[in-house]
Amino acid sequence: MLKIVKVDLGINLLDYIVEYLKDAKGRTALISANRRPIRFIENRLTPEGTLKVDFFTIDEFASNVVLKFTSPPPVFHKKLERDLFFLNLLDGYLVKVNNFLKIASKSDLYPWARKLSQLFDEVDRQLLGERLQNYQYVEGVKEAEVILQNLKELYELYEREYREYTYSGKNLKLTSQITQTEQFRDSLKESNFIYMGFVYLSNAEYEIVKNLSKVSNCTFFIQTDLIGREEYFNTFKVVEKTIEKLKEAIKTPVHIEEIEAKSAKITDFELFEFNGLQDEVRYAAHKIEELFKEYRDRENPANLAVILPQNFAIVPLLSFLGSSEEDIPINITMSYPLSSTDIGIFLSSLFELLLELENNKINTGKYCSNASTFLRFLNSSLISFFKNEIKQEASLLKDEILTKQLGTFCLENLNVGLSALVGELINPFLNILNPRDAEGAFYSIYKSIDKDKLKSDRLLTQTIQYFFKEIMDTLDNSKLEFYLDLRLLNEIVKQVMSDIYLPFEGHPLRGVQIMGMLESRTLSFDTVIFLDVNEGVLPSPERIDPLMPEDIKKSLGLSSYKEKEELMRYNFFRLAYSSKRCLVFYKASSSINEKNLRSRFVEQIILNLEIKGKEVKLNSKTNLILPDIMRENGIVKDDFIRQKLNPLIDSKLAPAALDTYISCPYRFYLKYVKEIPEKPGFEDNLEANRIGTLVHLILKKGFEGFTNRLIDKKTMDKIREITLRLTDNIKDSAFTFGNEDVDTFLLSLKGFRREALWEVVRFRLESFFAKNRWFEFRLVGVEKELSDRDLKVKGIIDRVDQENGKVRILDYKTGKHAQLPKTLVLKEMFGTDEISGYTEKELEKIKENVRSIQLPVYLCLISNKVHCPKYEAFLCFLGKEDEIFKGFEIDDVAIEEIKKLIRYVVNHIRKSTMFYAITGPHCQYCEYFDLCRYSKI
Repeated sequence: MLKIVKVDLGINLLDYIVEYLKDAKGRTALISANRRPIRFIENRLTPEGTLKVDFFTIDEFASNVVLKFTSPPPVFHKKLERDLFFLNLLDGYLVKVNNFLKIASKSDLYPWARKLSQLFDEVDRQLLGERLQNYQYVEGVKEAEVILQNLKELYELYEREYREYTYSGKNLKLTSQITQTEQFRDSLKESNFIYMGFVYLSNAEYEIVKNLSKVSNCTFFIQTDLIGREEYFNTFKVVEKTIEKLKEAIKTPVHIEEIEAKSAKITDFELFEFNGLQDEVRYAAHKIEELFKEYRDRENPANLAVILPQNFAIVPLLSFLGSSEEDIPINITMSYPLSSTDIGIFLSSLFELLLELENNKINTGKYCSNASTFLRFLNSSLISFFKNEIKQEASLLKDEILTKQLGTFCLENLNVGLSALVGELINPFLNILNPRDAEGAFYSIYKSIDKDKLKSDRLLTQTIQYFFKEIMDTLDNSKLEFYLDLRLLNEIVKQVMSDIYLPFEGHPLRGVQIMGMLESRTLSFDTVIFLDVNEGVLPSPERIDPLMPEDIKKSLGLSSYKEKEELMRYNFFRLAYSSKRCLVFYKASSSINEKNLRSRFVEQIILNLEIKGKEVKLNSKTNLILPDIMRENGIVKDDFIRQKLNPLIDSKLAPAALDTYISCPYRFYLKYVKEIPEKPGFEDNLEANRIGTLVHLILKKGFEGFTNRLIDKKTMDKIREITLRLTDNIKDSAFTFGNEDVDTFLLSLKGFRREALWEVVRFRLESFFAKNRWFEFRLVGVEKELSDRDLKVKGIIDRVDQENGKVRILDYKTGKHAQLPKTLVLKEMFGTDEISGYTEKELEKIKENVRSIQLPVYLCLISNKVHCPKYEAFLCFLGKEDEIFKGFEIDDVAIEEIKKLIRYVVNHIRKSTMFYAITGPHCQYCEYFDLCRYSKI
């Protein structure tokens, strides 16, 4: 059954859906048009409520269905992989059927391959494959004419050759077929489906809604103007069109419910006109600061949103906000183009130079370029992050060009001593013939970057990781075997840089929300500021498609520019009318030669206000109700919680669990009592955990053969040799380490990424052995697993040594943030070692002084097995170059003090009345941040 719920703009749609979800029975899947609203909904639900709901964007839902219900599942293509697939398909087919294109190079065909990829993706999304035919189109360029004349056969070939792969539109097409099957229907088991944020659906999406509604309860939420804010315009007619299409698709009675606002929310519009971008973003920063001061609850993410239709405005806006006297919490949910970053500018200048060198080689027989082109490359800011040899050569080359005032510069004229820059950054690209050569050329750039200098710039580090992962993964794909010249590689690199946007992750949810137009769908705010509301921006300009003219698209049933403009108009006015106050910024032409026109959306605002007799303000500038169990500082322990808690403690707690409790008992509750799985973070973080496991595994294998033996310098050298030999096996794709998680991780790495992993692990282990300070000790154990029934703790110690009447434990850390305790004595913390209270105050004091209880627990565990007058504990930071070993020494009397501390912490877990929420800056790193009701971050 399908129910359509029309919600008035005066109601916060997300708040309404949250309440709806609380009453939902059974398993519920919420499918959103975009990711951002999901963050807000998760933030408003209790942890228990969140666990009842599966959250998806429509693309995530389709991918999930395809993965689960196809056997074997298809390979999911990235955009570049798909474009290269189409390049091979188009090249192979058209060479056979048309003599004209025999002379076309792959670099000439590549833009057409991309356009054909986009066209067929839309055809799949709209389920229009069977309607395609060959078209006679004589008004376009020859390539377009030939492709359209063979369009039907090309699509049939694509369907045959693409069976093993999938992409966005094909995912939806497959999902529309899978949701008709008995296997899928049987899996639903009275599930509920909620759609939100959709105003335009493709044919495949209509089909999916139809199939779901036949066997489950589907609710389609859509926001519209129910009280007539716009009597004379058709902005919200798009809602009625969508509803009619849904009715037509479902073909069964559809229940429609209207939810009107109790009182009409009237938006106060203010228009601001500027001469240019700098004035616009400067004044926007001023208004943000001014508005921010007015809010009582300054952390509330529903206070103020700033909408940036063009993402390049983010940097100047942040620079002005950064100079504000106010500490304004800012949350950015949008992205920044890779092409505008340092590495993007460097690669653009490099390929401009390379193409010029190659063209001159063809014409003159020499690798020469215009001196200004060479200087642009040498002046790239990224050059400063290369190794010293390359930086010095770049400086010498610049001096030579400027001193001699050269007009042209030839590689043949280089001095013998100036070889690193040309040899590592330029020459590898001048000799490429295939993807393997290109991969090697990019890897040469990567190896030439000074990784230590790079650490000082997090954004640049992230951009380099994004680019190299994308380009190297694609070039490493063994199925892409074809002739690759410099011109085609240039096209590929330009495409990668235009496709990759560096994400600003959209949480924590607090303070001023800065986002793009599409990210704002279904959200509502007290005040909204729109920047760049100009023609050509909002709405975007109509672009002529060189492959398929608009009339053919229309006859086929593909989406048109008019529909896209209607959708953008709806998104703009839905957000504007759902706010109390809307500030609209736009640029005006300062001379007759400029073409900055305010948007037709601005004209509509003005006209609508004038019709209603309202003043046009034109400025020229030339809460969640928690269950009873929840409290403001934590969650009360009821009988159900205690029934789960006592067996958990009796089974013995690992040091990580005790550290979690000391850090924040509420986090302990979510992780160990409620057993809510951690939300995975960025892929890099997941890989960091696997790298840590790999390093521990190699060290274990290196040392374990020498247990109960004396370790002198000669023996340590032998252990080092074994360990590094094991590390070198990382480069062997057939080698396994005998650990399922590690081996699966290694199998996923190829080429550049495996080589880079080997470099990282080998560097860490070489540093470990180089900084080793201990010899002439007996190795007691490796990865020693111990427990203490009285203390209720257990743990695995990485290494245990015995030397000169003392025992030493080592704990390997691949991160850099572990801390040593300041004191381990309760009396030094509280003035007494008999503490009766179990509140958050005592725990906060322990957190401040102990910081991490892991090493103290290990010391107590080993003291039960190996009795000595003195004990040492060391953290081994394997990711550092200096200060790898940090530790402390205690005597056997102090061991008893540590046991008192551990008993108190375990008793606090058992006897405290609540799981307190201890908040602070650390909250932003918590894996349960999205579920937390208490964090002030």
